[in-house]
Amino acid sequence: TTCARIDSGVVYCWGAASFGQLGNGMAAAGTPVTGLSAADVTVGGLHACAVRGDGTIACWGDNAFGQLGDGTTTSSDVPVTVTGITTAVHVSAGADHTCAVLMDGSAWCWGNNELGQLGNDDALALQSSVPVRVHGT
Repeated sequence: TTCARIDSGVVYCWGAASFGQLGNGMAAAGTPVTGLSAADVTVGGLHACAVRGDGTIACWGDNAFGQLGDGTTTSSDVPVTVTGITTAVHVSAGADHTCAVLMDGSAWCWGNNELGQLGNDDALALQSSVPVRVHGT
């Protein structure tokens, strides 16, 4: 799946839609992501996320490891709001985790942590469905 943000902030996604990665509630490309105007957009393995103009983050697609950040592991074919993030300036998605940089320079990640992707030095937590602060930021 690939997503792009046009000048107006509208996000379009196309490609695979097996987990709702298109973000438009259907498996058809060419329709904007539902209810989203974005300043930044990223695509992970089977999910995508975007920073909204108000500093919140919306994610959609596969959520098996909590990579949508909404406190669940339920996949969504429309954007859901990441819990507790209100001042994001950048978002980046990995295979099954997501990270954001906030206005204060801190970094926060959520999703799969089997290989330490969340950067929080918690080897016992294999995943987090809500953002955790990256150690040292």
